[in-house]
Amino acid sequence: MFSLDIISKSGLLIFSHNFIADWCKDHFEAVDADLKAGLFTASINALRETQKETVTSIHHEGYIMLLYEGHLTRGILTTNDDDPKLTNFLKKAVSKFEFMFSFELDFSPILNRSDFACFRDLVVPMYNEMMGVDIEGLRKILDIMNRSRITNFIIYETKYLKPIFTSIVDPRVNIPVHSVTKILREIECLCVSQCKSVSQFEIDFQDVILNSLRTETHWIVCLSNTKPNNKSNLSVEISELKIFLKSPLIVPIEQY
Repeated sequence: MFSLDIISKSGLLIFSHNFIADWCKDHFEAVDADLKAGLFTASINALRETQKETVTSIHHEGYIMLLYEGHLTRGILTTNDDDPKLTNFLKKAVSKFEFMFSFELDFSPILNRSDFACFRDLVVPMYNEMMGVDIEGLRKILDIMNRSRITNFIIYETKYLKPIFTSIVDPRVNIPVHSVTKILREIECLCVSQCKSVSQFEIDFQDVILNSLRTETHWIVCLSNTKPNNKSNLSVEISELKIFLKSPLIVPIEQY
C-alpha cells in the first residue's frame, strides 16, 4: 500500500499519509495533493453519474484506488493489491477519522489540513497491526535499493510471503508477480520438506535472471535481462547488496 487520502465532501484534501516513505518520490512523479483530491472527486462523481451505482475502486496503470464514502468524508486508499482486508482498513480509518474530528467536520467554516495531522499517530499503528509488516525494516531496505543500480525488484514479507513493494522499470523482465510468488512458495515448500532453509538463490530463465536474497523479515527478488553484460552487472550488484543487507541497520541474512 502506498497512501491514504481523506477528502471532504466538497473535494478538499484534509488528510494524506504515505505509508512507504519519501523514498517513493524518487521513483514516481509527484502529484500536487490538492490537484489529486480534485481529480479523485471529479472521477468519483463522473463514474457515479454514468454507472448509477456506488464506485468502490478505480484501477489505473497497475494501481488500485479503493474508495469509501463516509458520512462526512471520502477515503481513498492507493495500493497495488486488491485485498479485502485493505477495504476493511479503509472503512475503519475513515470511521475513526470522522469520530475524532466530527466537530471540525460539522461546524468549522474553514478546514485546515494541519488540524488533522495528528491522525497519523493513530492510523500508522492501525496499518502496522493490519498488515503485520516490519515497516521500519522495509524503509531501510528501500533506501538500500535506492542506492544500488538494481531497478527491477520485488520485496516480499518473509513471514507470510506476501509481495509488499514492486519496482519493475524494464518491461523485458516484467514477470507477473503471482508467478514469482509461486516460485518462492514452491522453493519454501521444498525447503520445509527437506528440513532445510535458503538465504540466496539464482534462477536463469531463457530471457530473465531471477536472483533472491532473504533476510529474517523480507525477501528481495531482483530481475535482470539475460544478456551477458547484464548478467555480469547483476552479479556484482547482488554481491554488493548482500554486503549492505548485513549492515547493523538490517537483520543479518540467514546463513546455512
